[in-house]
Amino acid sequence: MKKTLYDVLGLPQDADEAALRAAGERLLAEFAPERATPDTAEDFATRRVAVKEAIYTLCDANRRASYDGSLRPSITPDEALAAFAPEAGEVSGGFRFAQVGRLAWVLLALIVVLPAGWWFRLGSVVGHPEDVAARQRAEVERIEREQSEGPPRSPEEEARYQQEREAREQEWRARREREAAERAERTRQQELDRARSEADRVSSDLEYSMQRAEQEERARSEQLRREAERTAAEDRRERARLAEESKRRLERDKAYLERLERENARRMNLE
Repeated sequence: MKKTLYDVLGLPQDADEAALRAAGERLLAEFAPERATPDTAEDFATRRVAVKEAIYTLCDANRRASYDGSLRPSITPDEALAAFAPEAGEVSGGFRFAQVGRLAWVLLALIVVLPAGWWFRLGSVVGHPEDVAARQRAEVERIEREQSEGPPRSPEEEARYQQEREAREQEWRARREREAAERAERTRQQELDRARSEADRVSSDLEYSMQRAEQEERARSEQLRREAERTAAEDRRERARLAEESKRRLERDKAYLERLERENARRMNLE
């Protein structure tokens, strides 16, 4: 058999609203999150949801009437036919007074009771949507407020709650301090990395400048060497040219002197 909302609260269907609300608050306090263990946390959460749903539905007159109407067993076709079946020992055929009475009750249930229940249920949901929505919001807010406030605590529970709260606050402060220290360490590490990167960049620029200066110095030395070689080659060519000219001049002068001597000798022979 399906478990009803009355079974969730542990009360009969004719219980009044005060008893239903008291039972719901007692169950909410019993299944409070702070009382749950890691193994029962999920079960406690499920039970709290069921209790809240029961309080929300049964503590409102319209919703409770609609829910109670849904709990009434509907008459099946087999049950309707069974109402017309003759009882044991009766002779079949013809309508008797008992059968007519059963037929009247069946017709009353089919024509009056069920449509009236459905009409009442439809009117509770559709007839006044704004009022229903307002009541639903108010009930949800009340349940959430009660859940946030929690049930009243004893002095021992209050002291334990304060100790746990202080422990959580200390843990929270310690965690914040650790996070702040980690952020400061990350910032310092980032600054060190940035300074190291800047130093590497400066060193790289300096090394590049030194390499470029060395290359320029080698290029200048090579250029001077080539100019010196070119100048030396030009000097050698110039000396060779001058030596060749001096040699030709000497040969020309020697030939001229020999020619003069031959002419003088020939003139003397003629005389």
